[in-house]
Amino acid sequence: MTEFQAPICVGPDDAPDKYRLVREVGHGGEAELWYAEIDVAGGAEPVAVKILRADRMAEFEQVRVRWSEQAELLRFIARPGVVTVREHFEGQQMHRSGEAGSGRALYLVMNWVEGAN
Repeated sequence: MTEFQAPICVGPDDAPDKYRLVREVGHGGEAELWYAEIDVAGGAEPVAVKILRADRMAEFEQVRVRWSEQAELLRFIARPGVVTVREHFEGQQMHRSGEAGSGRALYLVMNWVEGAN
């Protein structure tokens, strides 16, 4: 018999389990990119979640301002080839569903687009 493992989640403070992280799909100099899911209308919808890397936390405030500016700008652009930003927030670090995260992190949530990088 296998033991149930609650999914790894992230979300804003008012909904900390909003996004279920499924798998890491990439990483760069300041962030990791995850394929994640959110429950919408009784089904799971895929999203991309960009998470500030733990080793970049010393730059937390500068990155928070930059990501906020990027997210606000991208909300107004509706063109092919530009990924739509759903939301950006500061919240608990990755955690098991129903549990509290051990620190703070920055997140940028975008629509998931199938295809090559």
